[in-house]
Amino acid sequence: LYGQTEHGLARSLRAFFGDDADCTALARSFRSAFWGRLSETGQWLKKFIDKSRSNDWVIENYFGRIMRIKADDDAGRCRKAVSYLIQSTTADLAKRALLRVLDGVDCRFVAQIHDEIQIDVARGSRDVIDDIKKIIEDEDAATVSANIQVSETNWADAIDYENKTTKLMCNMHTKKGDYYG
Repeated sequence: LYGQTEHGLARSLRAFFGDDADCTALARSFRSAFWGRLSETGQWLKKFIDKSRSNDWVIENYFGRIMRIKADDDAGRCRKAVSYLIQSTTADLAKRALLRVLDGVDCRFVAQIHDEIQIDVARGSRDVIDDIKKIIEDEDAATVSANIQVSETNWADAIDYENKTTKLMCNMHTKKGDYYG
């Protein structure tokens, strides 16, 4: 919900509930409950945005990657700054984990999309999957919470291939609350 205005949420809700529903009130209520439950996140966002403004919208992620945020208005800069910080940090975490895994385990990299990595290992390689989990969970334990999901399928399940592989999907989410100071 960060970055989405009450008006934008109401417009999205109208698409779901129809024009007759009081979507503005529903959006207001939903946002109030959301930020009420995540008050520390709201405080962190305010602190981060204030610091970003004072640094002339130069943002540095947890690993030191820097970007100058450009947008036509202040709301756009705020949204882009938060998006950059979160997305670039989780992407860097995923890349670091992937490099450690590829350096230490017999597997094949398939794809990375934002904070997810897809790795192929030979069917029945439970020990390799356990090794991959350990590498990811041990190395960044203070920074990342890895939600590793294993699927015994491949992307082409609709077609019957003889050499099926095991997919390892890693969704990484940061544990650290304040990356920016």
